[in-house]
Amino acid sequence: MTFWMSGPKNVLTRNVSVNATQSGFALYGDTANSCLNTFSDNEAIANTFGITVWVLGCDGASSTLERFRAWHNAVNGFYDYGARNLVLTDFYSRADPTTMGTARLSKFNWFGDYDPGYSTTFTRPNIQNMDIGLYLPYGTATPTAGPGERVVTITDGYFYNRTDVLVRMNGLSGSA
Repeated sequence: MTFWMSGPKNVLTRNVSVNATQSGFALYGDTANSCLNTFSDNEAIANTFGITVWVLGCDGASSTLERFRAWHNAVNGFYDYGARNLVLTDFYSRADPTTMGTARLSKFNWFGDYDPGYSTTFTRPNIQNMDIGLYLPYGTATPTAGPGERVVTITDGYFYNRTDVLVRMNGLSGSA
């Protein structure tokens, strides 16, 4: 990993990660209530995963990733392990269009491994040439996140992918 950050007080602006064998950026919350401080104008190019987010977020406030760009990463531009109250503004994700639907590993942006949080907001996402543009959770949050419905909001998005948005049940027996 190129940038591996733990805790809520880190500031990451105008950085580029290239050719990491895992995540170009890995952001880890250190408690159940870890809001992101500042993350803006960063890029991940040709890594296995562009950015991985673990247990990031807090109640009553948002963690915002501004103008994150993911280019030609091997698997995911974005991989979310249970962030909550996450806001992505001007999220830009691109894969090589010649590999769409043909690569051994699908290219997609994954949200909602483990226990997805209550709220994810995308404002002006621009996602192209992926097998799945956004792979999103749906349903009631599990007891570890507390009760409540998961809500994903997408505003002013541009999508050009094999499947633009795929919503799947999470945490239910027999769900994919």
